[in-house]
Formats: sequence, C-alpha cells, structure tokens
Amino acid sequence: MVYFHGGGWCYGSVNSHDSLCRAYATACNAVVVSVEYRLAPEHPFPAGFNDCYSATAWVSKHAEELRGDATTLAVAGDSAGGNLAAAVALKARGHSIDGPNIRFECLICPVLDYHSPGTPSYAEHGGEGAFVSRKNMEEVFRHYAPKPEDLTSPLVCPLKAQDLSGLPPALILTGERDLLRDEGEAYAAKLLDAGVDVSLKRFKGAVHFGMCSPILAPADFSLSLALMKAHWQHALDASATPSETFHSTL
Repeated sequence: MVYFHGGGWCYGSVNSHDSLCRAYATACNAVVVSVEYRLAPEHPFPAGFNDCYSATAWVSKHAEELRGDATTLAVAGDSAGGNLAAAVALKARGHSIDGPNIRFECLICPVLDYHSPGTPSYAEHGGEGAFVSRKNMEEVFRHYAPKPEDLTSPLVCPLKAQDLSGLPPALILTGERDLLRDEGEAYAAKLLDAGVDVSLKRFKGAVHFGMCSPILAPADFSLSLALMKAHWQHALDASATPSETFHSTL
C-alpha cells in the first residue's frame, strides 16, 4: 500500500501519519510505504502529485526489495492524500505495462472537487468553527492549485473526470458531519455508473478525519481498519499471498 498523508497539500508529513500507517500495516498484513511529497505553497501542483505518482511507480518496480508484492498494489490516503490517491489511480489507468498496476484504492474523507458555491455538506458543515471549514478549503486550494486552469484538471479535481471506467476497485469512507462528505459519495456513485467495483461507508456523526482517530472515535477507527482489509482482499485474486507486515517511508 502506497499511502499519501492528508493536510490540505500544505501540511502534514510521514511523521504526522506514522502511527496511522503502522496501524494499516498491521491490520492489513501489508507493506505500507508512506510518501513524503512536496508541499504547497512552495511547491504547487503538479509537484506533489508528480512525487506521489513517481513514488507509486517506484514501489511497483521495487516491491520485492520492500518484502512486498507488486501484483497486489494499492494506493490510499486521507483528505488531500485521498485526492492524490484518486489522481494517481487516474493517471496509472491503462499504463500497467510501463507504470504501476494499481489493484485497489482506498479514499478516506477525500477532497475530490473545488466547490463554488458548494454542495449541501459544504453548507451544513463548512461554517466557521467546523473541524475543516470552507475557508480552510479555499485557502489550501489557493496554495495548491493557484492557476484557474488547474481547477479543471481531473488530477486536481478527480470528480471532474469525464470517464472513470477501468479504475481499480475502490473503498470510500466519508463522515456524516464532514463538508467533504457529498463529493466523496458523488465520486462513489460516478465510479459505480462507470462499472467500477466500489464500496462506500458513511460514518454516522463523524467529522472530517474522524474515522482515523483511535482516541476520538475508537469504534469507527476499528471499523475503518476492518473495511480496508476486507475490501482490499476482495479486490485481489484469491491466489494472492499476504505480505509480511512492514512499514517503510520514502
């Protein structure tokens, strides 16, 4: 599993998400590679995205060195990291010969579009005082994708992709009280319409990133681990051999 941390493309690091990635490695019996991609505003799009795609391609080619298996490759991420995972899967589609062959993607409360005026969940849960607000999202988008044309790219806003067919099976986790809820669920619906095997779970009462906190929401966290493991295994061939638990950082 190649994991991309959240933080609005401007914050976060492999250190901020280390314990989370270790939990995923243990729960899924997997090699988890956590990527230290370049951050905005110093490095706006496409710098961070290019780092994530290059890292995924590198892991695919060097999986055995990490005691992994390139034929069971997954990408995952939370928030802006979920955006990067979705974008990497989009670019990798159809490039299994010369690029990473992604078998599964897990998007946790992902950023998938730029909304003006916004979705119902933006109106309901994006006000001042929200864990993540509309003001927060406008700020990080301004740093990550400063050019107006960036906001039309599916690699910045995957929900804008016209064709989602041929993408790997996906698990999308959303929070009921998260302003990003509706775009995650719209992406799941669009994947389903494109014939992609997709599973969606809305966590009742959860705020943004809530299902990733073993302290604030231990039951939700445990369920998210179980869902990730079950759906990743479902996406793989029955003959795939689980990898030895291991955690690595690029």
